[in-house]
Amino acid sequence: MIFKSSTGLLISLAVQSSGNTKRTALFCIHGFAGSKKEWKFPFPTAMQGFDIISIDLPGFGESDSPENPDCYTADFTSELLAEIIESFKYKNNILLGYSMGGRYALSFACRFPRKLVGLIIESGSPGIEDRKERNKRVLADELVCSLIQAGGIETFTDYWLTRSIFKTQQNLPYETIEWIRNEKLNSSPAGLINSLTVFGTGAMPHLWNDITNVEIPVMLIAGSEDEKYRAIQNIMIDIFPSAKCHIIEAAGHNTHIEKPEQFAKLIVGFINDLGLVQK
Repeated sequence: MIFKSSTGLLISLAVQSSGNTKRTALFCIHGFAGSKKEWKFPFPTAMQGFDIISIDLPGFGESDSPENPDCYTADFTSELLAEIIESFKYKNNILLGYSMGGRYALSFACRFPRKLVGLIIESGSPGIEDRKERNKRVLADELVCSLIQAGGIETFTDYWLTRSIFKTQQNLPYETIEWIRNEKLNSSPAGLINSLTVFGTGAMPHLWNDITNVEIPVMLIAGSEDEKYRAIQNIMIDIFPSAKCHIIEAAGHNTHIEKPEQFAKLIVGFINDLGLVQK
């Protein structure tokens, strides 16, 4: 499905829907260099009791890849997500974001908390508060942008998949590893560069002061082997007014691809606990 935004931007969606807007909808946002297709791992078929809408963010998957960096900011993307969510007219909306998608989901929840009944953040961060650390991350992201410009998508892919944060993915079946690699090879240079430039963890406006105002139920998910994001999650859990955290054992940064069954079970449990499942 193609959604045309008020700005004219074309956004690709994968919709698993019953057509009953009285049901609960789970809107899923992928991570950096990802796409809506990765949500087929934990949700290969429609889930009983709620519908699933997976979104290709601007610059990724089959959505438009605008050259204008403003199309990748937190504010622009939050407005876009609000348009998409409102267009479906579901009674109850839950937003799920992974990694970069988690940062966009947090930004949305801080700006439009009343549009959601629940928020799920997988391996996500509110950004970096310390100025020196922010500058270090901006410089690191600028190097990645230079790598993309100089070496192209294949060079970027080879570099990105060898980062320590993804080391546990080497334990996946060969077919899955190849699928992940091919997804990265299909990335748009403009999408990668613009998203890093304006919404990398150093460049984005940090949300540590804002998440205290998010009062809807929140679930935080991290992999047991992802030390960095487990630590971030431990800090976030003490800040959110209403949040629960879950650790998926023997998983790294991308828990929904590495351990899809455990991940899906957590999602279904979260929605059941909210009492919003309607068959």
